[in-house]
Amino acid sequence: MLRRWLLYLVTLAGCIVFLLAYQQWSAWVLLIAVLCLPALGLIVSLPLMLTTKLRLTLPSYCVMGESVIVSGEIHAPLGKPLLRWYLRVGHERKAPGMPLPTKHCGMLLCRPAKVRIFDCLGLFFWVPRKQKPHQLFVRPAPLPVSDFPELERRLTLAWRPKYGGGLAENHEIRLYRPGDSLNQIHWKLSAKTGKLVIREAMEPLNSQAILALTLGGTPEEMDRKLGRLLWLGNRLLEQNFHFSIRASSGKQILQLQVDSPEALMAALDQLLAAPPAAGDAPEDSFRSPRLYTIGGEPDEN
Repeated sequence: MLRRWLLYLVTLAGCIVFLLAYQQWSAWVLLIAVLCLPALGLIVSLPLMLTTKLRLTLPSYCVMGESVIVSGEIHAPLGKPLLRWYLRVGHERKAPGMPLPTKHCGMLLCRPAKVRIFDCLGLFFWVPRKQKPHQLFVRPAPLPVSDFPELERRLTLAWRPKYGGGLAENHEIRLYRPGDSLNQIHWKLSAKTGKLVIREAMEPLNSQAILALTLGGTPEEMDRKLGRLLWLGNRLLEQNFHFSIRASSGKQILQLQVDSPEALMAALDQLLAAPPAAGDAPEDSFRSPRLYTIGGEPDEN
């Protein structure tokens, strides 16, 4: 913009010198035209400047390490204007076309800054209304945990009759009661005992698992914690286990219920946006046989 104003002032000075040298009517016309040029350019460009909008075209989430480029879409129904802007991500400035920092998981708050829509001569600009910041969730990659089978054994505490009967891996022998299906009668055992007994299909009565972690540590430790949380959550859901997440964040304990893959990703995004914990989590949150504490050590099993 400064260069354009310097070029305009040099042109204006040239017109004044031309007028002093020749004193012709054409020199006067040229000088007046150059003097009116900025106002005329602004008046012509004003509708275009006021109707132009910038919309960020960033995704809502990505996986850590994935390349995400700063990009925006210009909506200009009256034509394409001269527009300049950059993106502020934390304390960094990212120009359009530059990659965003997605090396570690977390939430990136992206704010369009210094948005300037120039007139056709580039001498004046319009600053549009500030946009809401865009949240980009950089999600972790799943990190396997080797001692997960031990957690599976902790969750199966009891058995209950399977609703509707049918096939099952475990059965219970009991006396026949009125209303039981005749298909469940164990005829050979009934003949031996002299009483009608049935084979009742049983299914495990699973208690809810608790995955606990403390939000904090180095970026690498947070990557490992949340990566293990994602892997464990997917594994539990595959086994039809519902679970809760207890995370020490800020000065409070976040408790999030998970019963589907969508709920798991929503909980993960909430953890990515949460502040780090102020110290260690309370001890009473780590006392349960159904609880698995997730750490960020590189050699954790």
